[in-house]
Amino acid sequence: YICAGRSGHVPKFDPSNKQFGCLMDSPALHFTMKLIDKDDGTSVQKAFYNQLFNATFTQLGCASNKEAANTKNCDAFIFDITPLFNQPLSKIWYVHCTYSISVDRSGRSKR
Repeated sequence: YICAGRSGHVPKFDPSNKQFGCLMDSPALHFTMKLIDKDDGTSVQKAFYNQLFNATFTQLGCASNKEAANTKNCDAFIFDITPLFNQPLSKIWYVHCTYSISVDRSGRSKR
């Protein structure tokens, strides 16, 4: 997710205080968008002001670790930031990542 706050608001994730970062629309947020989703590609916003984010998962962020680069557990992503800065409003943008973590013993080596 990416978002921009209104009037200097910095999004924070603190559910006990009903703060959900960029995950939910809020009066304190000017924009909030999901850019990429491994499980549901239909739920993402692909463009902003008619410019594509081109968000994609990549192994490039895992290239320094050969073992990780060959596993499905390496989930780096990239996106084009141009749409965020080619719009009429000057904003500070925040990235909010969520992950699902589960035990998968197949193919994992002991450390």
